[in-house]
Amino acid sequence: MANYTMNYLDQVIFRVDFTREIDHSHKSISGFYGDIKTFFPNKEDIKNTVIEASFSQEKSGRKISHTERDVMSYRFTDESKNMLIGLDPTALFIEVKSYTKFEHLISNIDLALTSLKKFYGMTIIKRTGLRYINKIVLAEGDPLDWKSLINNNLISMLEFPVNKRELSRSMGLVELNKTGFYVRIQFGIPNSEYPNYISRREFILDYDCYNTDEIDISEVHDNIKRFHECIISLYEHSILEGLRGIMG
Repeated sequence: MANYTMNYLDQVIFRVDFTREIDHSHKSISGFYGDIKTFFPNKEDIKNTVIEASFSQEKSGRKISHTERDVMSYRFTDESKNMLIGLDPTALFIEVKSYTKFEHLISNIDLALTSLKKFYGMTIIKRTGLRYINKIVLAEGDPLDWKSLINNNLISMLEFPVNKRELSRSMGLVELNKTGFYVRIQFGIPNSEYPNYISRREFILDYDCYNTDEIDISEVHDNIKRFHECIISLYEHSILEGLRGIMG
């Protein structure tokens, strides 16, 4: 990720969830789009139908009724369609396909959140998350040999089967309770050709940092920086010199 000539980041995802549903006025979305349009000129409107259930008590018993209503979601992409901002009724997220620098990501996060607060009055966030999905794919070598590349503690499960060649998938999960936030780490060989035998040399290192405390939107920036630093540290702890050499 940091200080390497190349990286194996397949996707980076930032997300905040709201304490309430945003309003759906034309004025709000026009203002939001106007604020980010210079960097995210492409806009897509998506109409969704929401079914809501309500309960009432009547003499004959409990009655359930359903109502339908339309809500709008929006997607904004940059010119290259490498970065996407998604605005849903109860969440905002940013997805990056080809990651370059954290500074570029955090500046766009700040842009989106500033516009969200300005045009939707959103001040309190109930969940904040940052996820880095690394998909390490190597063209050569034994697909089950990661000994010089990945921390031995993350590949020890590959030694469990009596016949390793029978493996069709091998994934692990670790969850950490950090001070003020949580980390979910998924790692292993997902096998893009599952359920066939593993024949491609590919390994996933997926780090998801998040907290579920209600915070002011102004605190999101510092939280994301903490998440980023944590993920960088975990990634460095996950890889060995062989992979560092490949990454330059």
